[in-house]
Amino acid sequence: MPVVVGGTMMYMHWLVEGTPDAPPGDANLSAVVEKELRDFKEAGDWESGLDLLVAINPERASQLNRNDWVRLSRYVGDYYIFICS
Repeated sequence: MPVVVGGTMMYMHWLVEGTPDAPPGDANLSAVVEKELRDFKEAGDWESGLDLLVAINPERASQLNRNDWVRLSRYVGDYYIFICS
């Protein structure tokens, strides 16, 4: 009998129902977002990087933990996917 421990219920959901249908990642979009945030990240300038998201989605920006560059990149990328396309 398999035992699933730790993590979130997402893993159980995937085990039972399979991986979700999600669009594949876009390497070009990732490069654009990375380029937009690169200078801020290299300088350790979290506030200026976060200002990009504040201009797009202040509520989402207020939920981010300081220096969470991965989620910041994702949320800025989401803006390009859902709003700009």
